[in-house]
Parts: sequence; C-alpha cells; structure tokens
Amino acid sequence: MFEPAGRRGGSHCRFGWCGRWRCRCIRSFDRYPGLVREHDGVPEAARRVADGSATRQPRAVPPLTEQEFHEIFSRVPRLTVELVIQSPLGVLLTRRSAGPCSGLWHLPGGTVRFAEPLSAAVVRVAASELGWDVEAGALLGVIEYPSHYLNGLDSPVGVAFRCASDVDVLSGAVPGRGWFATPPDPMHAEQVEFLMAHGLLDGGQ
Repeated sequence: MFEPAGRRGGSHCRFGWCGRWRCRCIRSFDRYPGLVREHDGVPEAARRVADGSATRQPRAVPPLTEQEFHEIFSRVPRLTVELVIQSPLGVLLTRRSAGPCSGLWHLPGGTVRFAEPLSAAVVRVAASELGWDVEAGALLGVIEYPSHYLNGLDSPVGVAFRCASDVDVLSGAVPGRGWFATPPDPMHAEQVEFLMAHGLLDGGQ
C-alpha cells in the first residue's frame, strides 16, 4: 500500500502525476536516471509529446545478423514495408534470387529497422533493392503472410504504400524485375490477393 508523498525522509513522485510515496514512476526512472529531463517539473519527453513538438529522427541502426534475425523473428512478427509502384505497364515486381522464397515474384519490400519511420524505411528499401529514389505516398493497407508461418518460416506483416518515382520505365529491362498487369507465376499468394482486391492486378494469367 502506498503512503502519502509528504512522508519525511523519503522520495515521492517527482513528476507530480500521482503524488504517491515511492510510486511506480520513480521506481522505474530511478533505475534509468539519464532517460528523463524535466522542464518546470514535467519530463521533457512528456512535454514534447503533449505539445506536439516531438520529432521523429531516423536512427542509424545496422541490419540484424542472420543469427539475430532468426532468433528474434522466430518469436515475434516481423514488420515490413511493401512498395507498390505503378506505371502504364503495370505494377513493379521483383524476383527473389535467394532464401526460402527464391524464385517467387513479389513487391519490392524489406524489414523496418528499430525506431525507423515507415516513410524512411520505404526510401531506404527502394534505394537498396531498386537503386531508385522514391517517395512514400498513400497507405494502401496491410498484408499478412500466413503462408510463411504455416511453412515454418517467420511471420511478416507488411505495410503497403503507393510510391512515386521519376524513373523512366522504358529505359531498359533489368533481370529479375518487371512490370505486370496480371500475376506472374510463381508469386506470393497473399500479395496477389491484395493487389487484385485493390484493382492493381487483373485476374487473368
């Protein structure tokens, strides 16, 4: 049972939120005193969130090692971004050349890194996988991949964005990359269903 904040010789809620003796607030932050900066008695982070002045800056976090990847994503879902880029020729798809999904056509995409804004992940993945500069546009929806975990793989959850690029789509063919108006074979079934539901692929093969 908590005691009043005024008890002599002890600590109380330094934030003025609960006024309790040895409250959970101070027990948590006593362990990590460097994490909190105060302004007029209010933690700096809380003040910035409340007044809307908080900004999200991408952190330079390196990719996971293969061992880290499997250890982490064998236990928790994996957040990814999926890039939906259209042209008069259709939707851009690429073909995997390695891994358990080798040979499958799919939307360009990749894993979101720790503390990375989704829009920044879109730009990074496009540069890494395509060598293109793109801009993240409208959010189209979420793609879940039961085929992965049902086959003993990981459990991705893809956030699909419509993306814009100034690349000349007629500048020349690139191996393992193409524009499609109908689903190629083979392709991730979940992505086929998603793109057809949004009118981005026709059903005919």
